[in-house]
Amino acid sequence: MTDTGSTDPAHTHPAHTGSAHTDLGSFAMEPLRIERLFRAPIEAVFDAWTSVDVLRRWWPAGRDWEVVDAVAEARVGGRIRLRVQSPNGDSHGGEGRYTHVHRPDKLVFTWQWDDSAGRPGQLVDITFTANDDETTTVVLINTGITDADRADHGRGWSLSLDHLESLLRQGSVPAERWRD
Repeated sequence: MTDTGSTDPAHTHPAHTGSAHTDLGSFAMEPLRIERLFRAPIEAVFDAWTSVDVLRRWWPAGRDWEVVDAVAEARVGGRIRLRVQSPNGDSHGGEGRYTHVHRPDKLVFTWQWDDSAGRPGQLVDITFTANDDETTTVVLINTGITDADRADHGRGWSLSLDHLESLLRQGSVPAERWRD
């Protein structure tokens, strides 16, 4: 498994922890790029990103956090919404729209945090590649984040993907039948 991009362990993803955005004007020139190898079929990995039930199980980066609001209308123009809540009741979320959906190899959506009014939105571009050994390589590219938020986003994505890897390893993410 390989992560590229900043994953400073002292920080966690703002969506999952409520970290405040610290710099409104300094946007990252380089997108955050994370690459992971999952020991699961491509369809199961893709479907884990588009099933509300499965997203609820792996999205929160924090221990004991839960997804309290989830929508995943995996079609171009469809809505994606996730809101998480910490054990102490803090709630953080965001939403966007799918701009590209091609099962099982490509998923792209816009993203805007609920607490980021007036700030440019983000774009999350995920490519899924089936490997000969029945593993799946996922490359996630997150653009539109500030340099100040880069480490938090990298850490949050990495923790969430750790949870996804654990679910897939348990075999508890069946490939779902695709619905238009």
